[in-house]
Amino acid sequence: MPEEHVKIGAYLRALRLEENDSLEEIAAGITTAATLSRFERGETQLSVAVVLKLLTRFDQDVESIQQGYRALNQDNFFQQVNRATVAGKPTLLALAKRQYRLWRETGLIFYRLNQINIMAHNGFSDPSFQTTPAMKTDVMRYLKRIKHWGLYELDLFAATLVLFDSKQLVSLVAGMLLDMPKTESHRTRDQYLWAILTNSIALLIHRREFSEAVRLLTIATSMPVPPDELYSRLMLRYQQQLWVYHRGKHRAATAAVEQLLASLRLLESPFFAQLLTTSWQRFLKEEGAAR
Repeated sequence: MPEEHVKIGAYLRALRLEENDSLEEIAAGITTAATLSRFERGETQLSVAVVLKLLTRFDQDVESIQQGYRALNQDNFFQQVNRATVAGKPTLLALAKRQYRLWRETGLIFYRLNQINIMAHNGFSDPSFQTTPAMKTDVMRYLKRIKHWGLYELDLFAATLVLFDSKQLVSLVAGMLLDMPKTESHRTRDQYLWAILTNSIALLIHRREFSEAVRLLTIATSMPVPPDELYSRLMLRYQQQLWVYHRGKHRAATAAVEQLLASLRLLESPFFAQLLTTSWQRFLKEEGAAR
């Protein structure tokens, strides 16, 4: 029997036991408890339509189910990336080249996007099989055509922010944000969303594109930040002060940033304190150079 049927059945069993559901409760009106039991053990197959109906019985959204199945399936792309990351840079680059080769052989866009994701996440540059303009064109074409921003698209966008010019970046972020209110809150998706939003603002400020940065900053400050998104709260407060400083209110902005850094030290948050200290020093240097 194909291995993937065993894995899907095992995942269904894991979901059922996690929610303390019986075979009879999940199978009712869809299949028999005995058939479901055999499917969970990998002893029989079920049609895709039946499996999808069974999944609707669990108190999880589609993306949570996808994430859970991804963790169980050791042969998917993300698991390959995790193993390659542990093995080292040459293995990661080899995986990227394999994805590129598969794309050229099959024409399937996801192989191309997988390759770009690896390259962007790890800062690789290898003109022998890809160029930055070509990567940007392919990612832009894909993201502009999607109807819903899922976790895959958010991960891809988060990895490739630096590829886009400022107008393209703001356009993509705006499209992403317009899609979010149509879906229920999802912790992993919210983490991606806020990371993309704050990192986009930081990138625009670094590029000295303050009008575009303020557009995103205005949107971000009008949105409710999830309670557990401490990093996003800190970054928004900090980025507001960068705008204040740029407008000429140097003393007030400097005092506010120093107070924020002092608070981080008191809270014993060395990572955030060092991150913002480095960013602040770079910003001051860039402001001095621009005057």
